[in-house]
Amino acid sequence: MINEILRLSKEYQVNAEDILFIHMSRYGVNVEFPYSRVRFVFSPYENAVFSKAHRMNIDQFFLALPRNPESPFSVHGDKLYLDDVVLGEVSDLKNDTCDTHYTRRNGTVINLNPVSKSKCHGCKFCHTIVQNANDTDMDISSCENLEKFFNDFMTDHKIADLSSIVQVAVVTGGFGEEGKVLNYLEMLSRTLENYNFKGEILYFGAEIHESGLERLGKIKHKVVYCYTVECFTHRSEILKKEKAQISVSDVMKLFDKAISLGIDTTFSYVLGIDSLDSISEPFANSIGHITRFPIINVYQQHVGASDDVLAPEAKSIEYYLNARLKIEDLFKNTKLLPRPWENYRSLWYLTFGNIDLMESRIP
Repeated sequence: MINEILRLSKEYQVNAEDILFIHMSRYGVNVEFPYSRVRFVFSPYENAVFSKAHRMNIDQFFLALPRNPESPFSVHGDKLYLDDVVLGEVSDLKNDTCDTHYTRRNGTVINLNPVSKSKCHGCKFCHTIVQNANDTDMDISSCENLEKFFNDFMTDHKIADLSSIVQVAVVTGGFGEEGKVLNYLEMLSRTLENYNFKGEILYFGAEIHESGLERLGKIKHKVVYCYTVECFTHRSEILKKEKAQISVSDVMKLFDKAISLGIDTTFSYVLGIDSLDSISEPFANSIGHITRFPIINVYQQHVGASDDVLAPEAKSIEYYLNARLKIEDLFKNTKLLPRPWENYRSLWYLTFGNIDLMESRIP
């Protein structure tokens, strides 16, 4: 497969590292671990596949993958292999649990899951179905508990306040109603004021509608709304009912009002569900309605789960490379770029077109 990756790199003018990591999201990893998903830090050796990474002085990547005994990628001891070729070293190998909180961007972004995302089911593609729940023991749903959490966080990270934190994200779709989401985001903002937090609050979900945007826009901190669009076609078959009944064009109208209120906008999307021919128009139409580059995830297949949501052509690596080129071409005249720390199963790790992506990749 190494030679195939290098051939595709030359043919598509995409660095080999990005092709390899897309492959890893598609195949998962074979590892002797009794869990459905694993996460780890990967430090590549210097070779033909990782020449771009070494020129950029990037020596660590964070990966979160399905466990698959049939994958050509495998972990043995502290080494990651592709077939019988050693790619590099693995450290901090863990069960990829669904957690109450976790960091991104080298500890400068805090993600909160206050209402147990592991209990949110209904969208066929979602990997929380197979994750082990680790988000029920800690309660961060009240002001008092949030304060305790932030105090403990500062102690653990040896910081005096939260001035170094650039974003606090609320990443769960399980509030149940718009009012509860807004109440929580308002409480979170008020609490963060006490910790010298100057960053932004991101909401990742689909439970705030046009009726709630006025309240969202009045939150003191900068707010980003990442709407979980996930797919453009077959929405009623794949998404849970509450999300499926909102069309993609409805989301864009929602974004227009949000932007007028000073709210930044973007959406999440799972690549692999829609046919290649069906993605260009919706992505093109999103330009002008979003202020951040979409968070585009590569579909990850889990052992024992049905692959009936996967587009037939998405079983080929070239589907993803062609999608990448299409999307790059659509966004080339905008200032919007993917951010490596936002997404560990991306189409872009080191480059976007001819632009190097330099931000942190480690939690």
